[in-house]
Amino acid sequence: ITWEMYESLVHLTDGHVDKRVHNRAIQRKIAIVINVCGDNHVTLIYRWNKDLSNKGTSVAIENMLNETFPTMIVLNTGAHYQSDIVYHERMDHALDLIAGWQSMCQDRNLPCPFFWRTTPPGIFNCKSFTRPVNNITMMEEHVASNPGAYNWNHFRHQNELALQKLESSGLSSYNIIDAYEVGIQRPELQVSQADCLHHCQPAAADAYNTIMLHYLQVNRTLEDMSKIAKYEYSYNRTTNIALSGIDVDWSQDTTPYLS
Repeated sequence: ITWEMYESLVHLTDGHVDKRVHNRAIQRKIAIVINVCGDNHVTLIYRWNKDLSNKGTSVAIENMLNETFPTMIVLNTGAHYQSDIVYHERMDHALDLIAGWQSMCQDRNLPCPFFWRTTPPGIFNCKSFTRPVNNITMMEEHVASNPGAYNWNHFRHQNELALQKLESSGLSSYNIIDAYEVGIQRPELQVSQADCLHHCQPAAADAYNTIMLHYLQVNRTLEDMSKIAKYEYSYNRTTNIALSGIDVDWSQDTTPYLS
């Protein structure tokens, strides 16, 4: 899940978290843990992994699954271009791990939805747009002719690769949050002329979460929710963010540190 989407989800569930927490968590390789909707009722966990790799400040996906076993996952590569060869390799590895996680969920009799979020491109000269552009073809042509330094013109192709991988993966189930279709048509929401990739809050991220929450509302049964509520997690789910929402609560000695 991207930080924008995580921050939006926390706010939509009456919590608060600040971008400064995100930066500190990356530096220390720790998971951000926030309980919402009542103590230990719903736990939202954020983990940093750049383009599905284990390099630099990224936390290996297998470590995430083993150390803080989730009962729902939203995964995406982030807006980091990589060659198709590398993209194929990392997607294959990630989806193998997701398949293993789904098997563990089935063994534990848990309904564990998996969401793949597509990636919208940055929009060159974004502040020349003052309103939504309800024409995806026009915006794709704009991106193709103005790819910038970050290969934004390749994002559509690699989103399609990801969807092909998912279709042939053999996963028991998956759901798509099509951030590409939403994001590319909202160029006026970009942060600034100097940052034409990220969106202002709440904007697009709220739309992505609305898609996800709608799926859960429609498809999750009372029995599903009962199973999740009764499940005993093997890690500490205490919120590790200070009440101000702007820093990690360093007094939480049992914070999940991800190696």
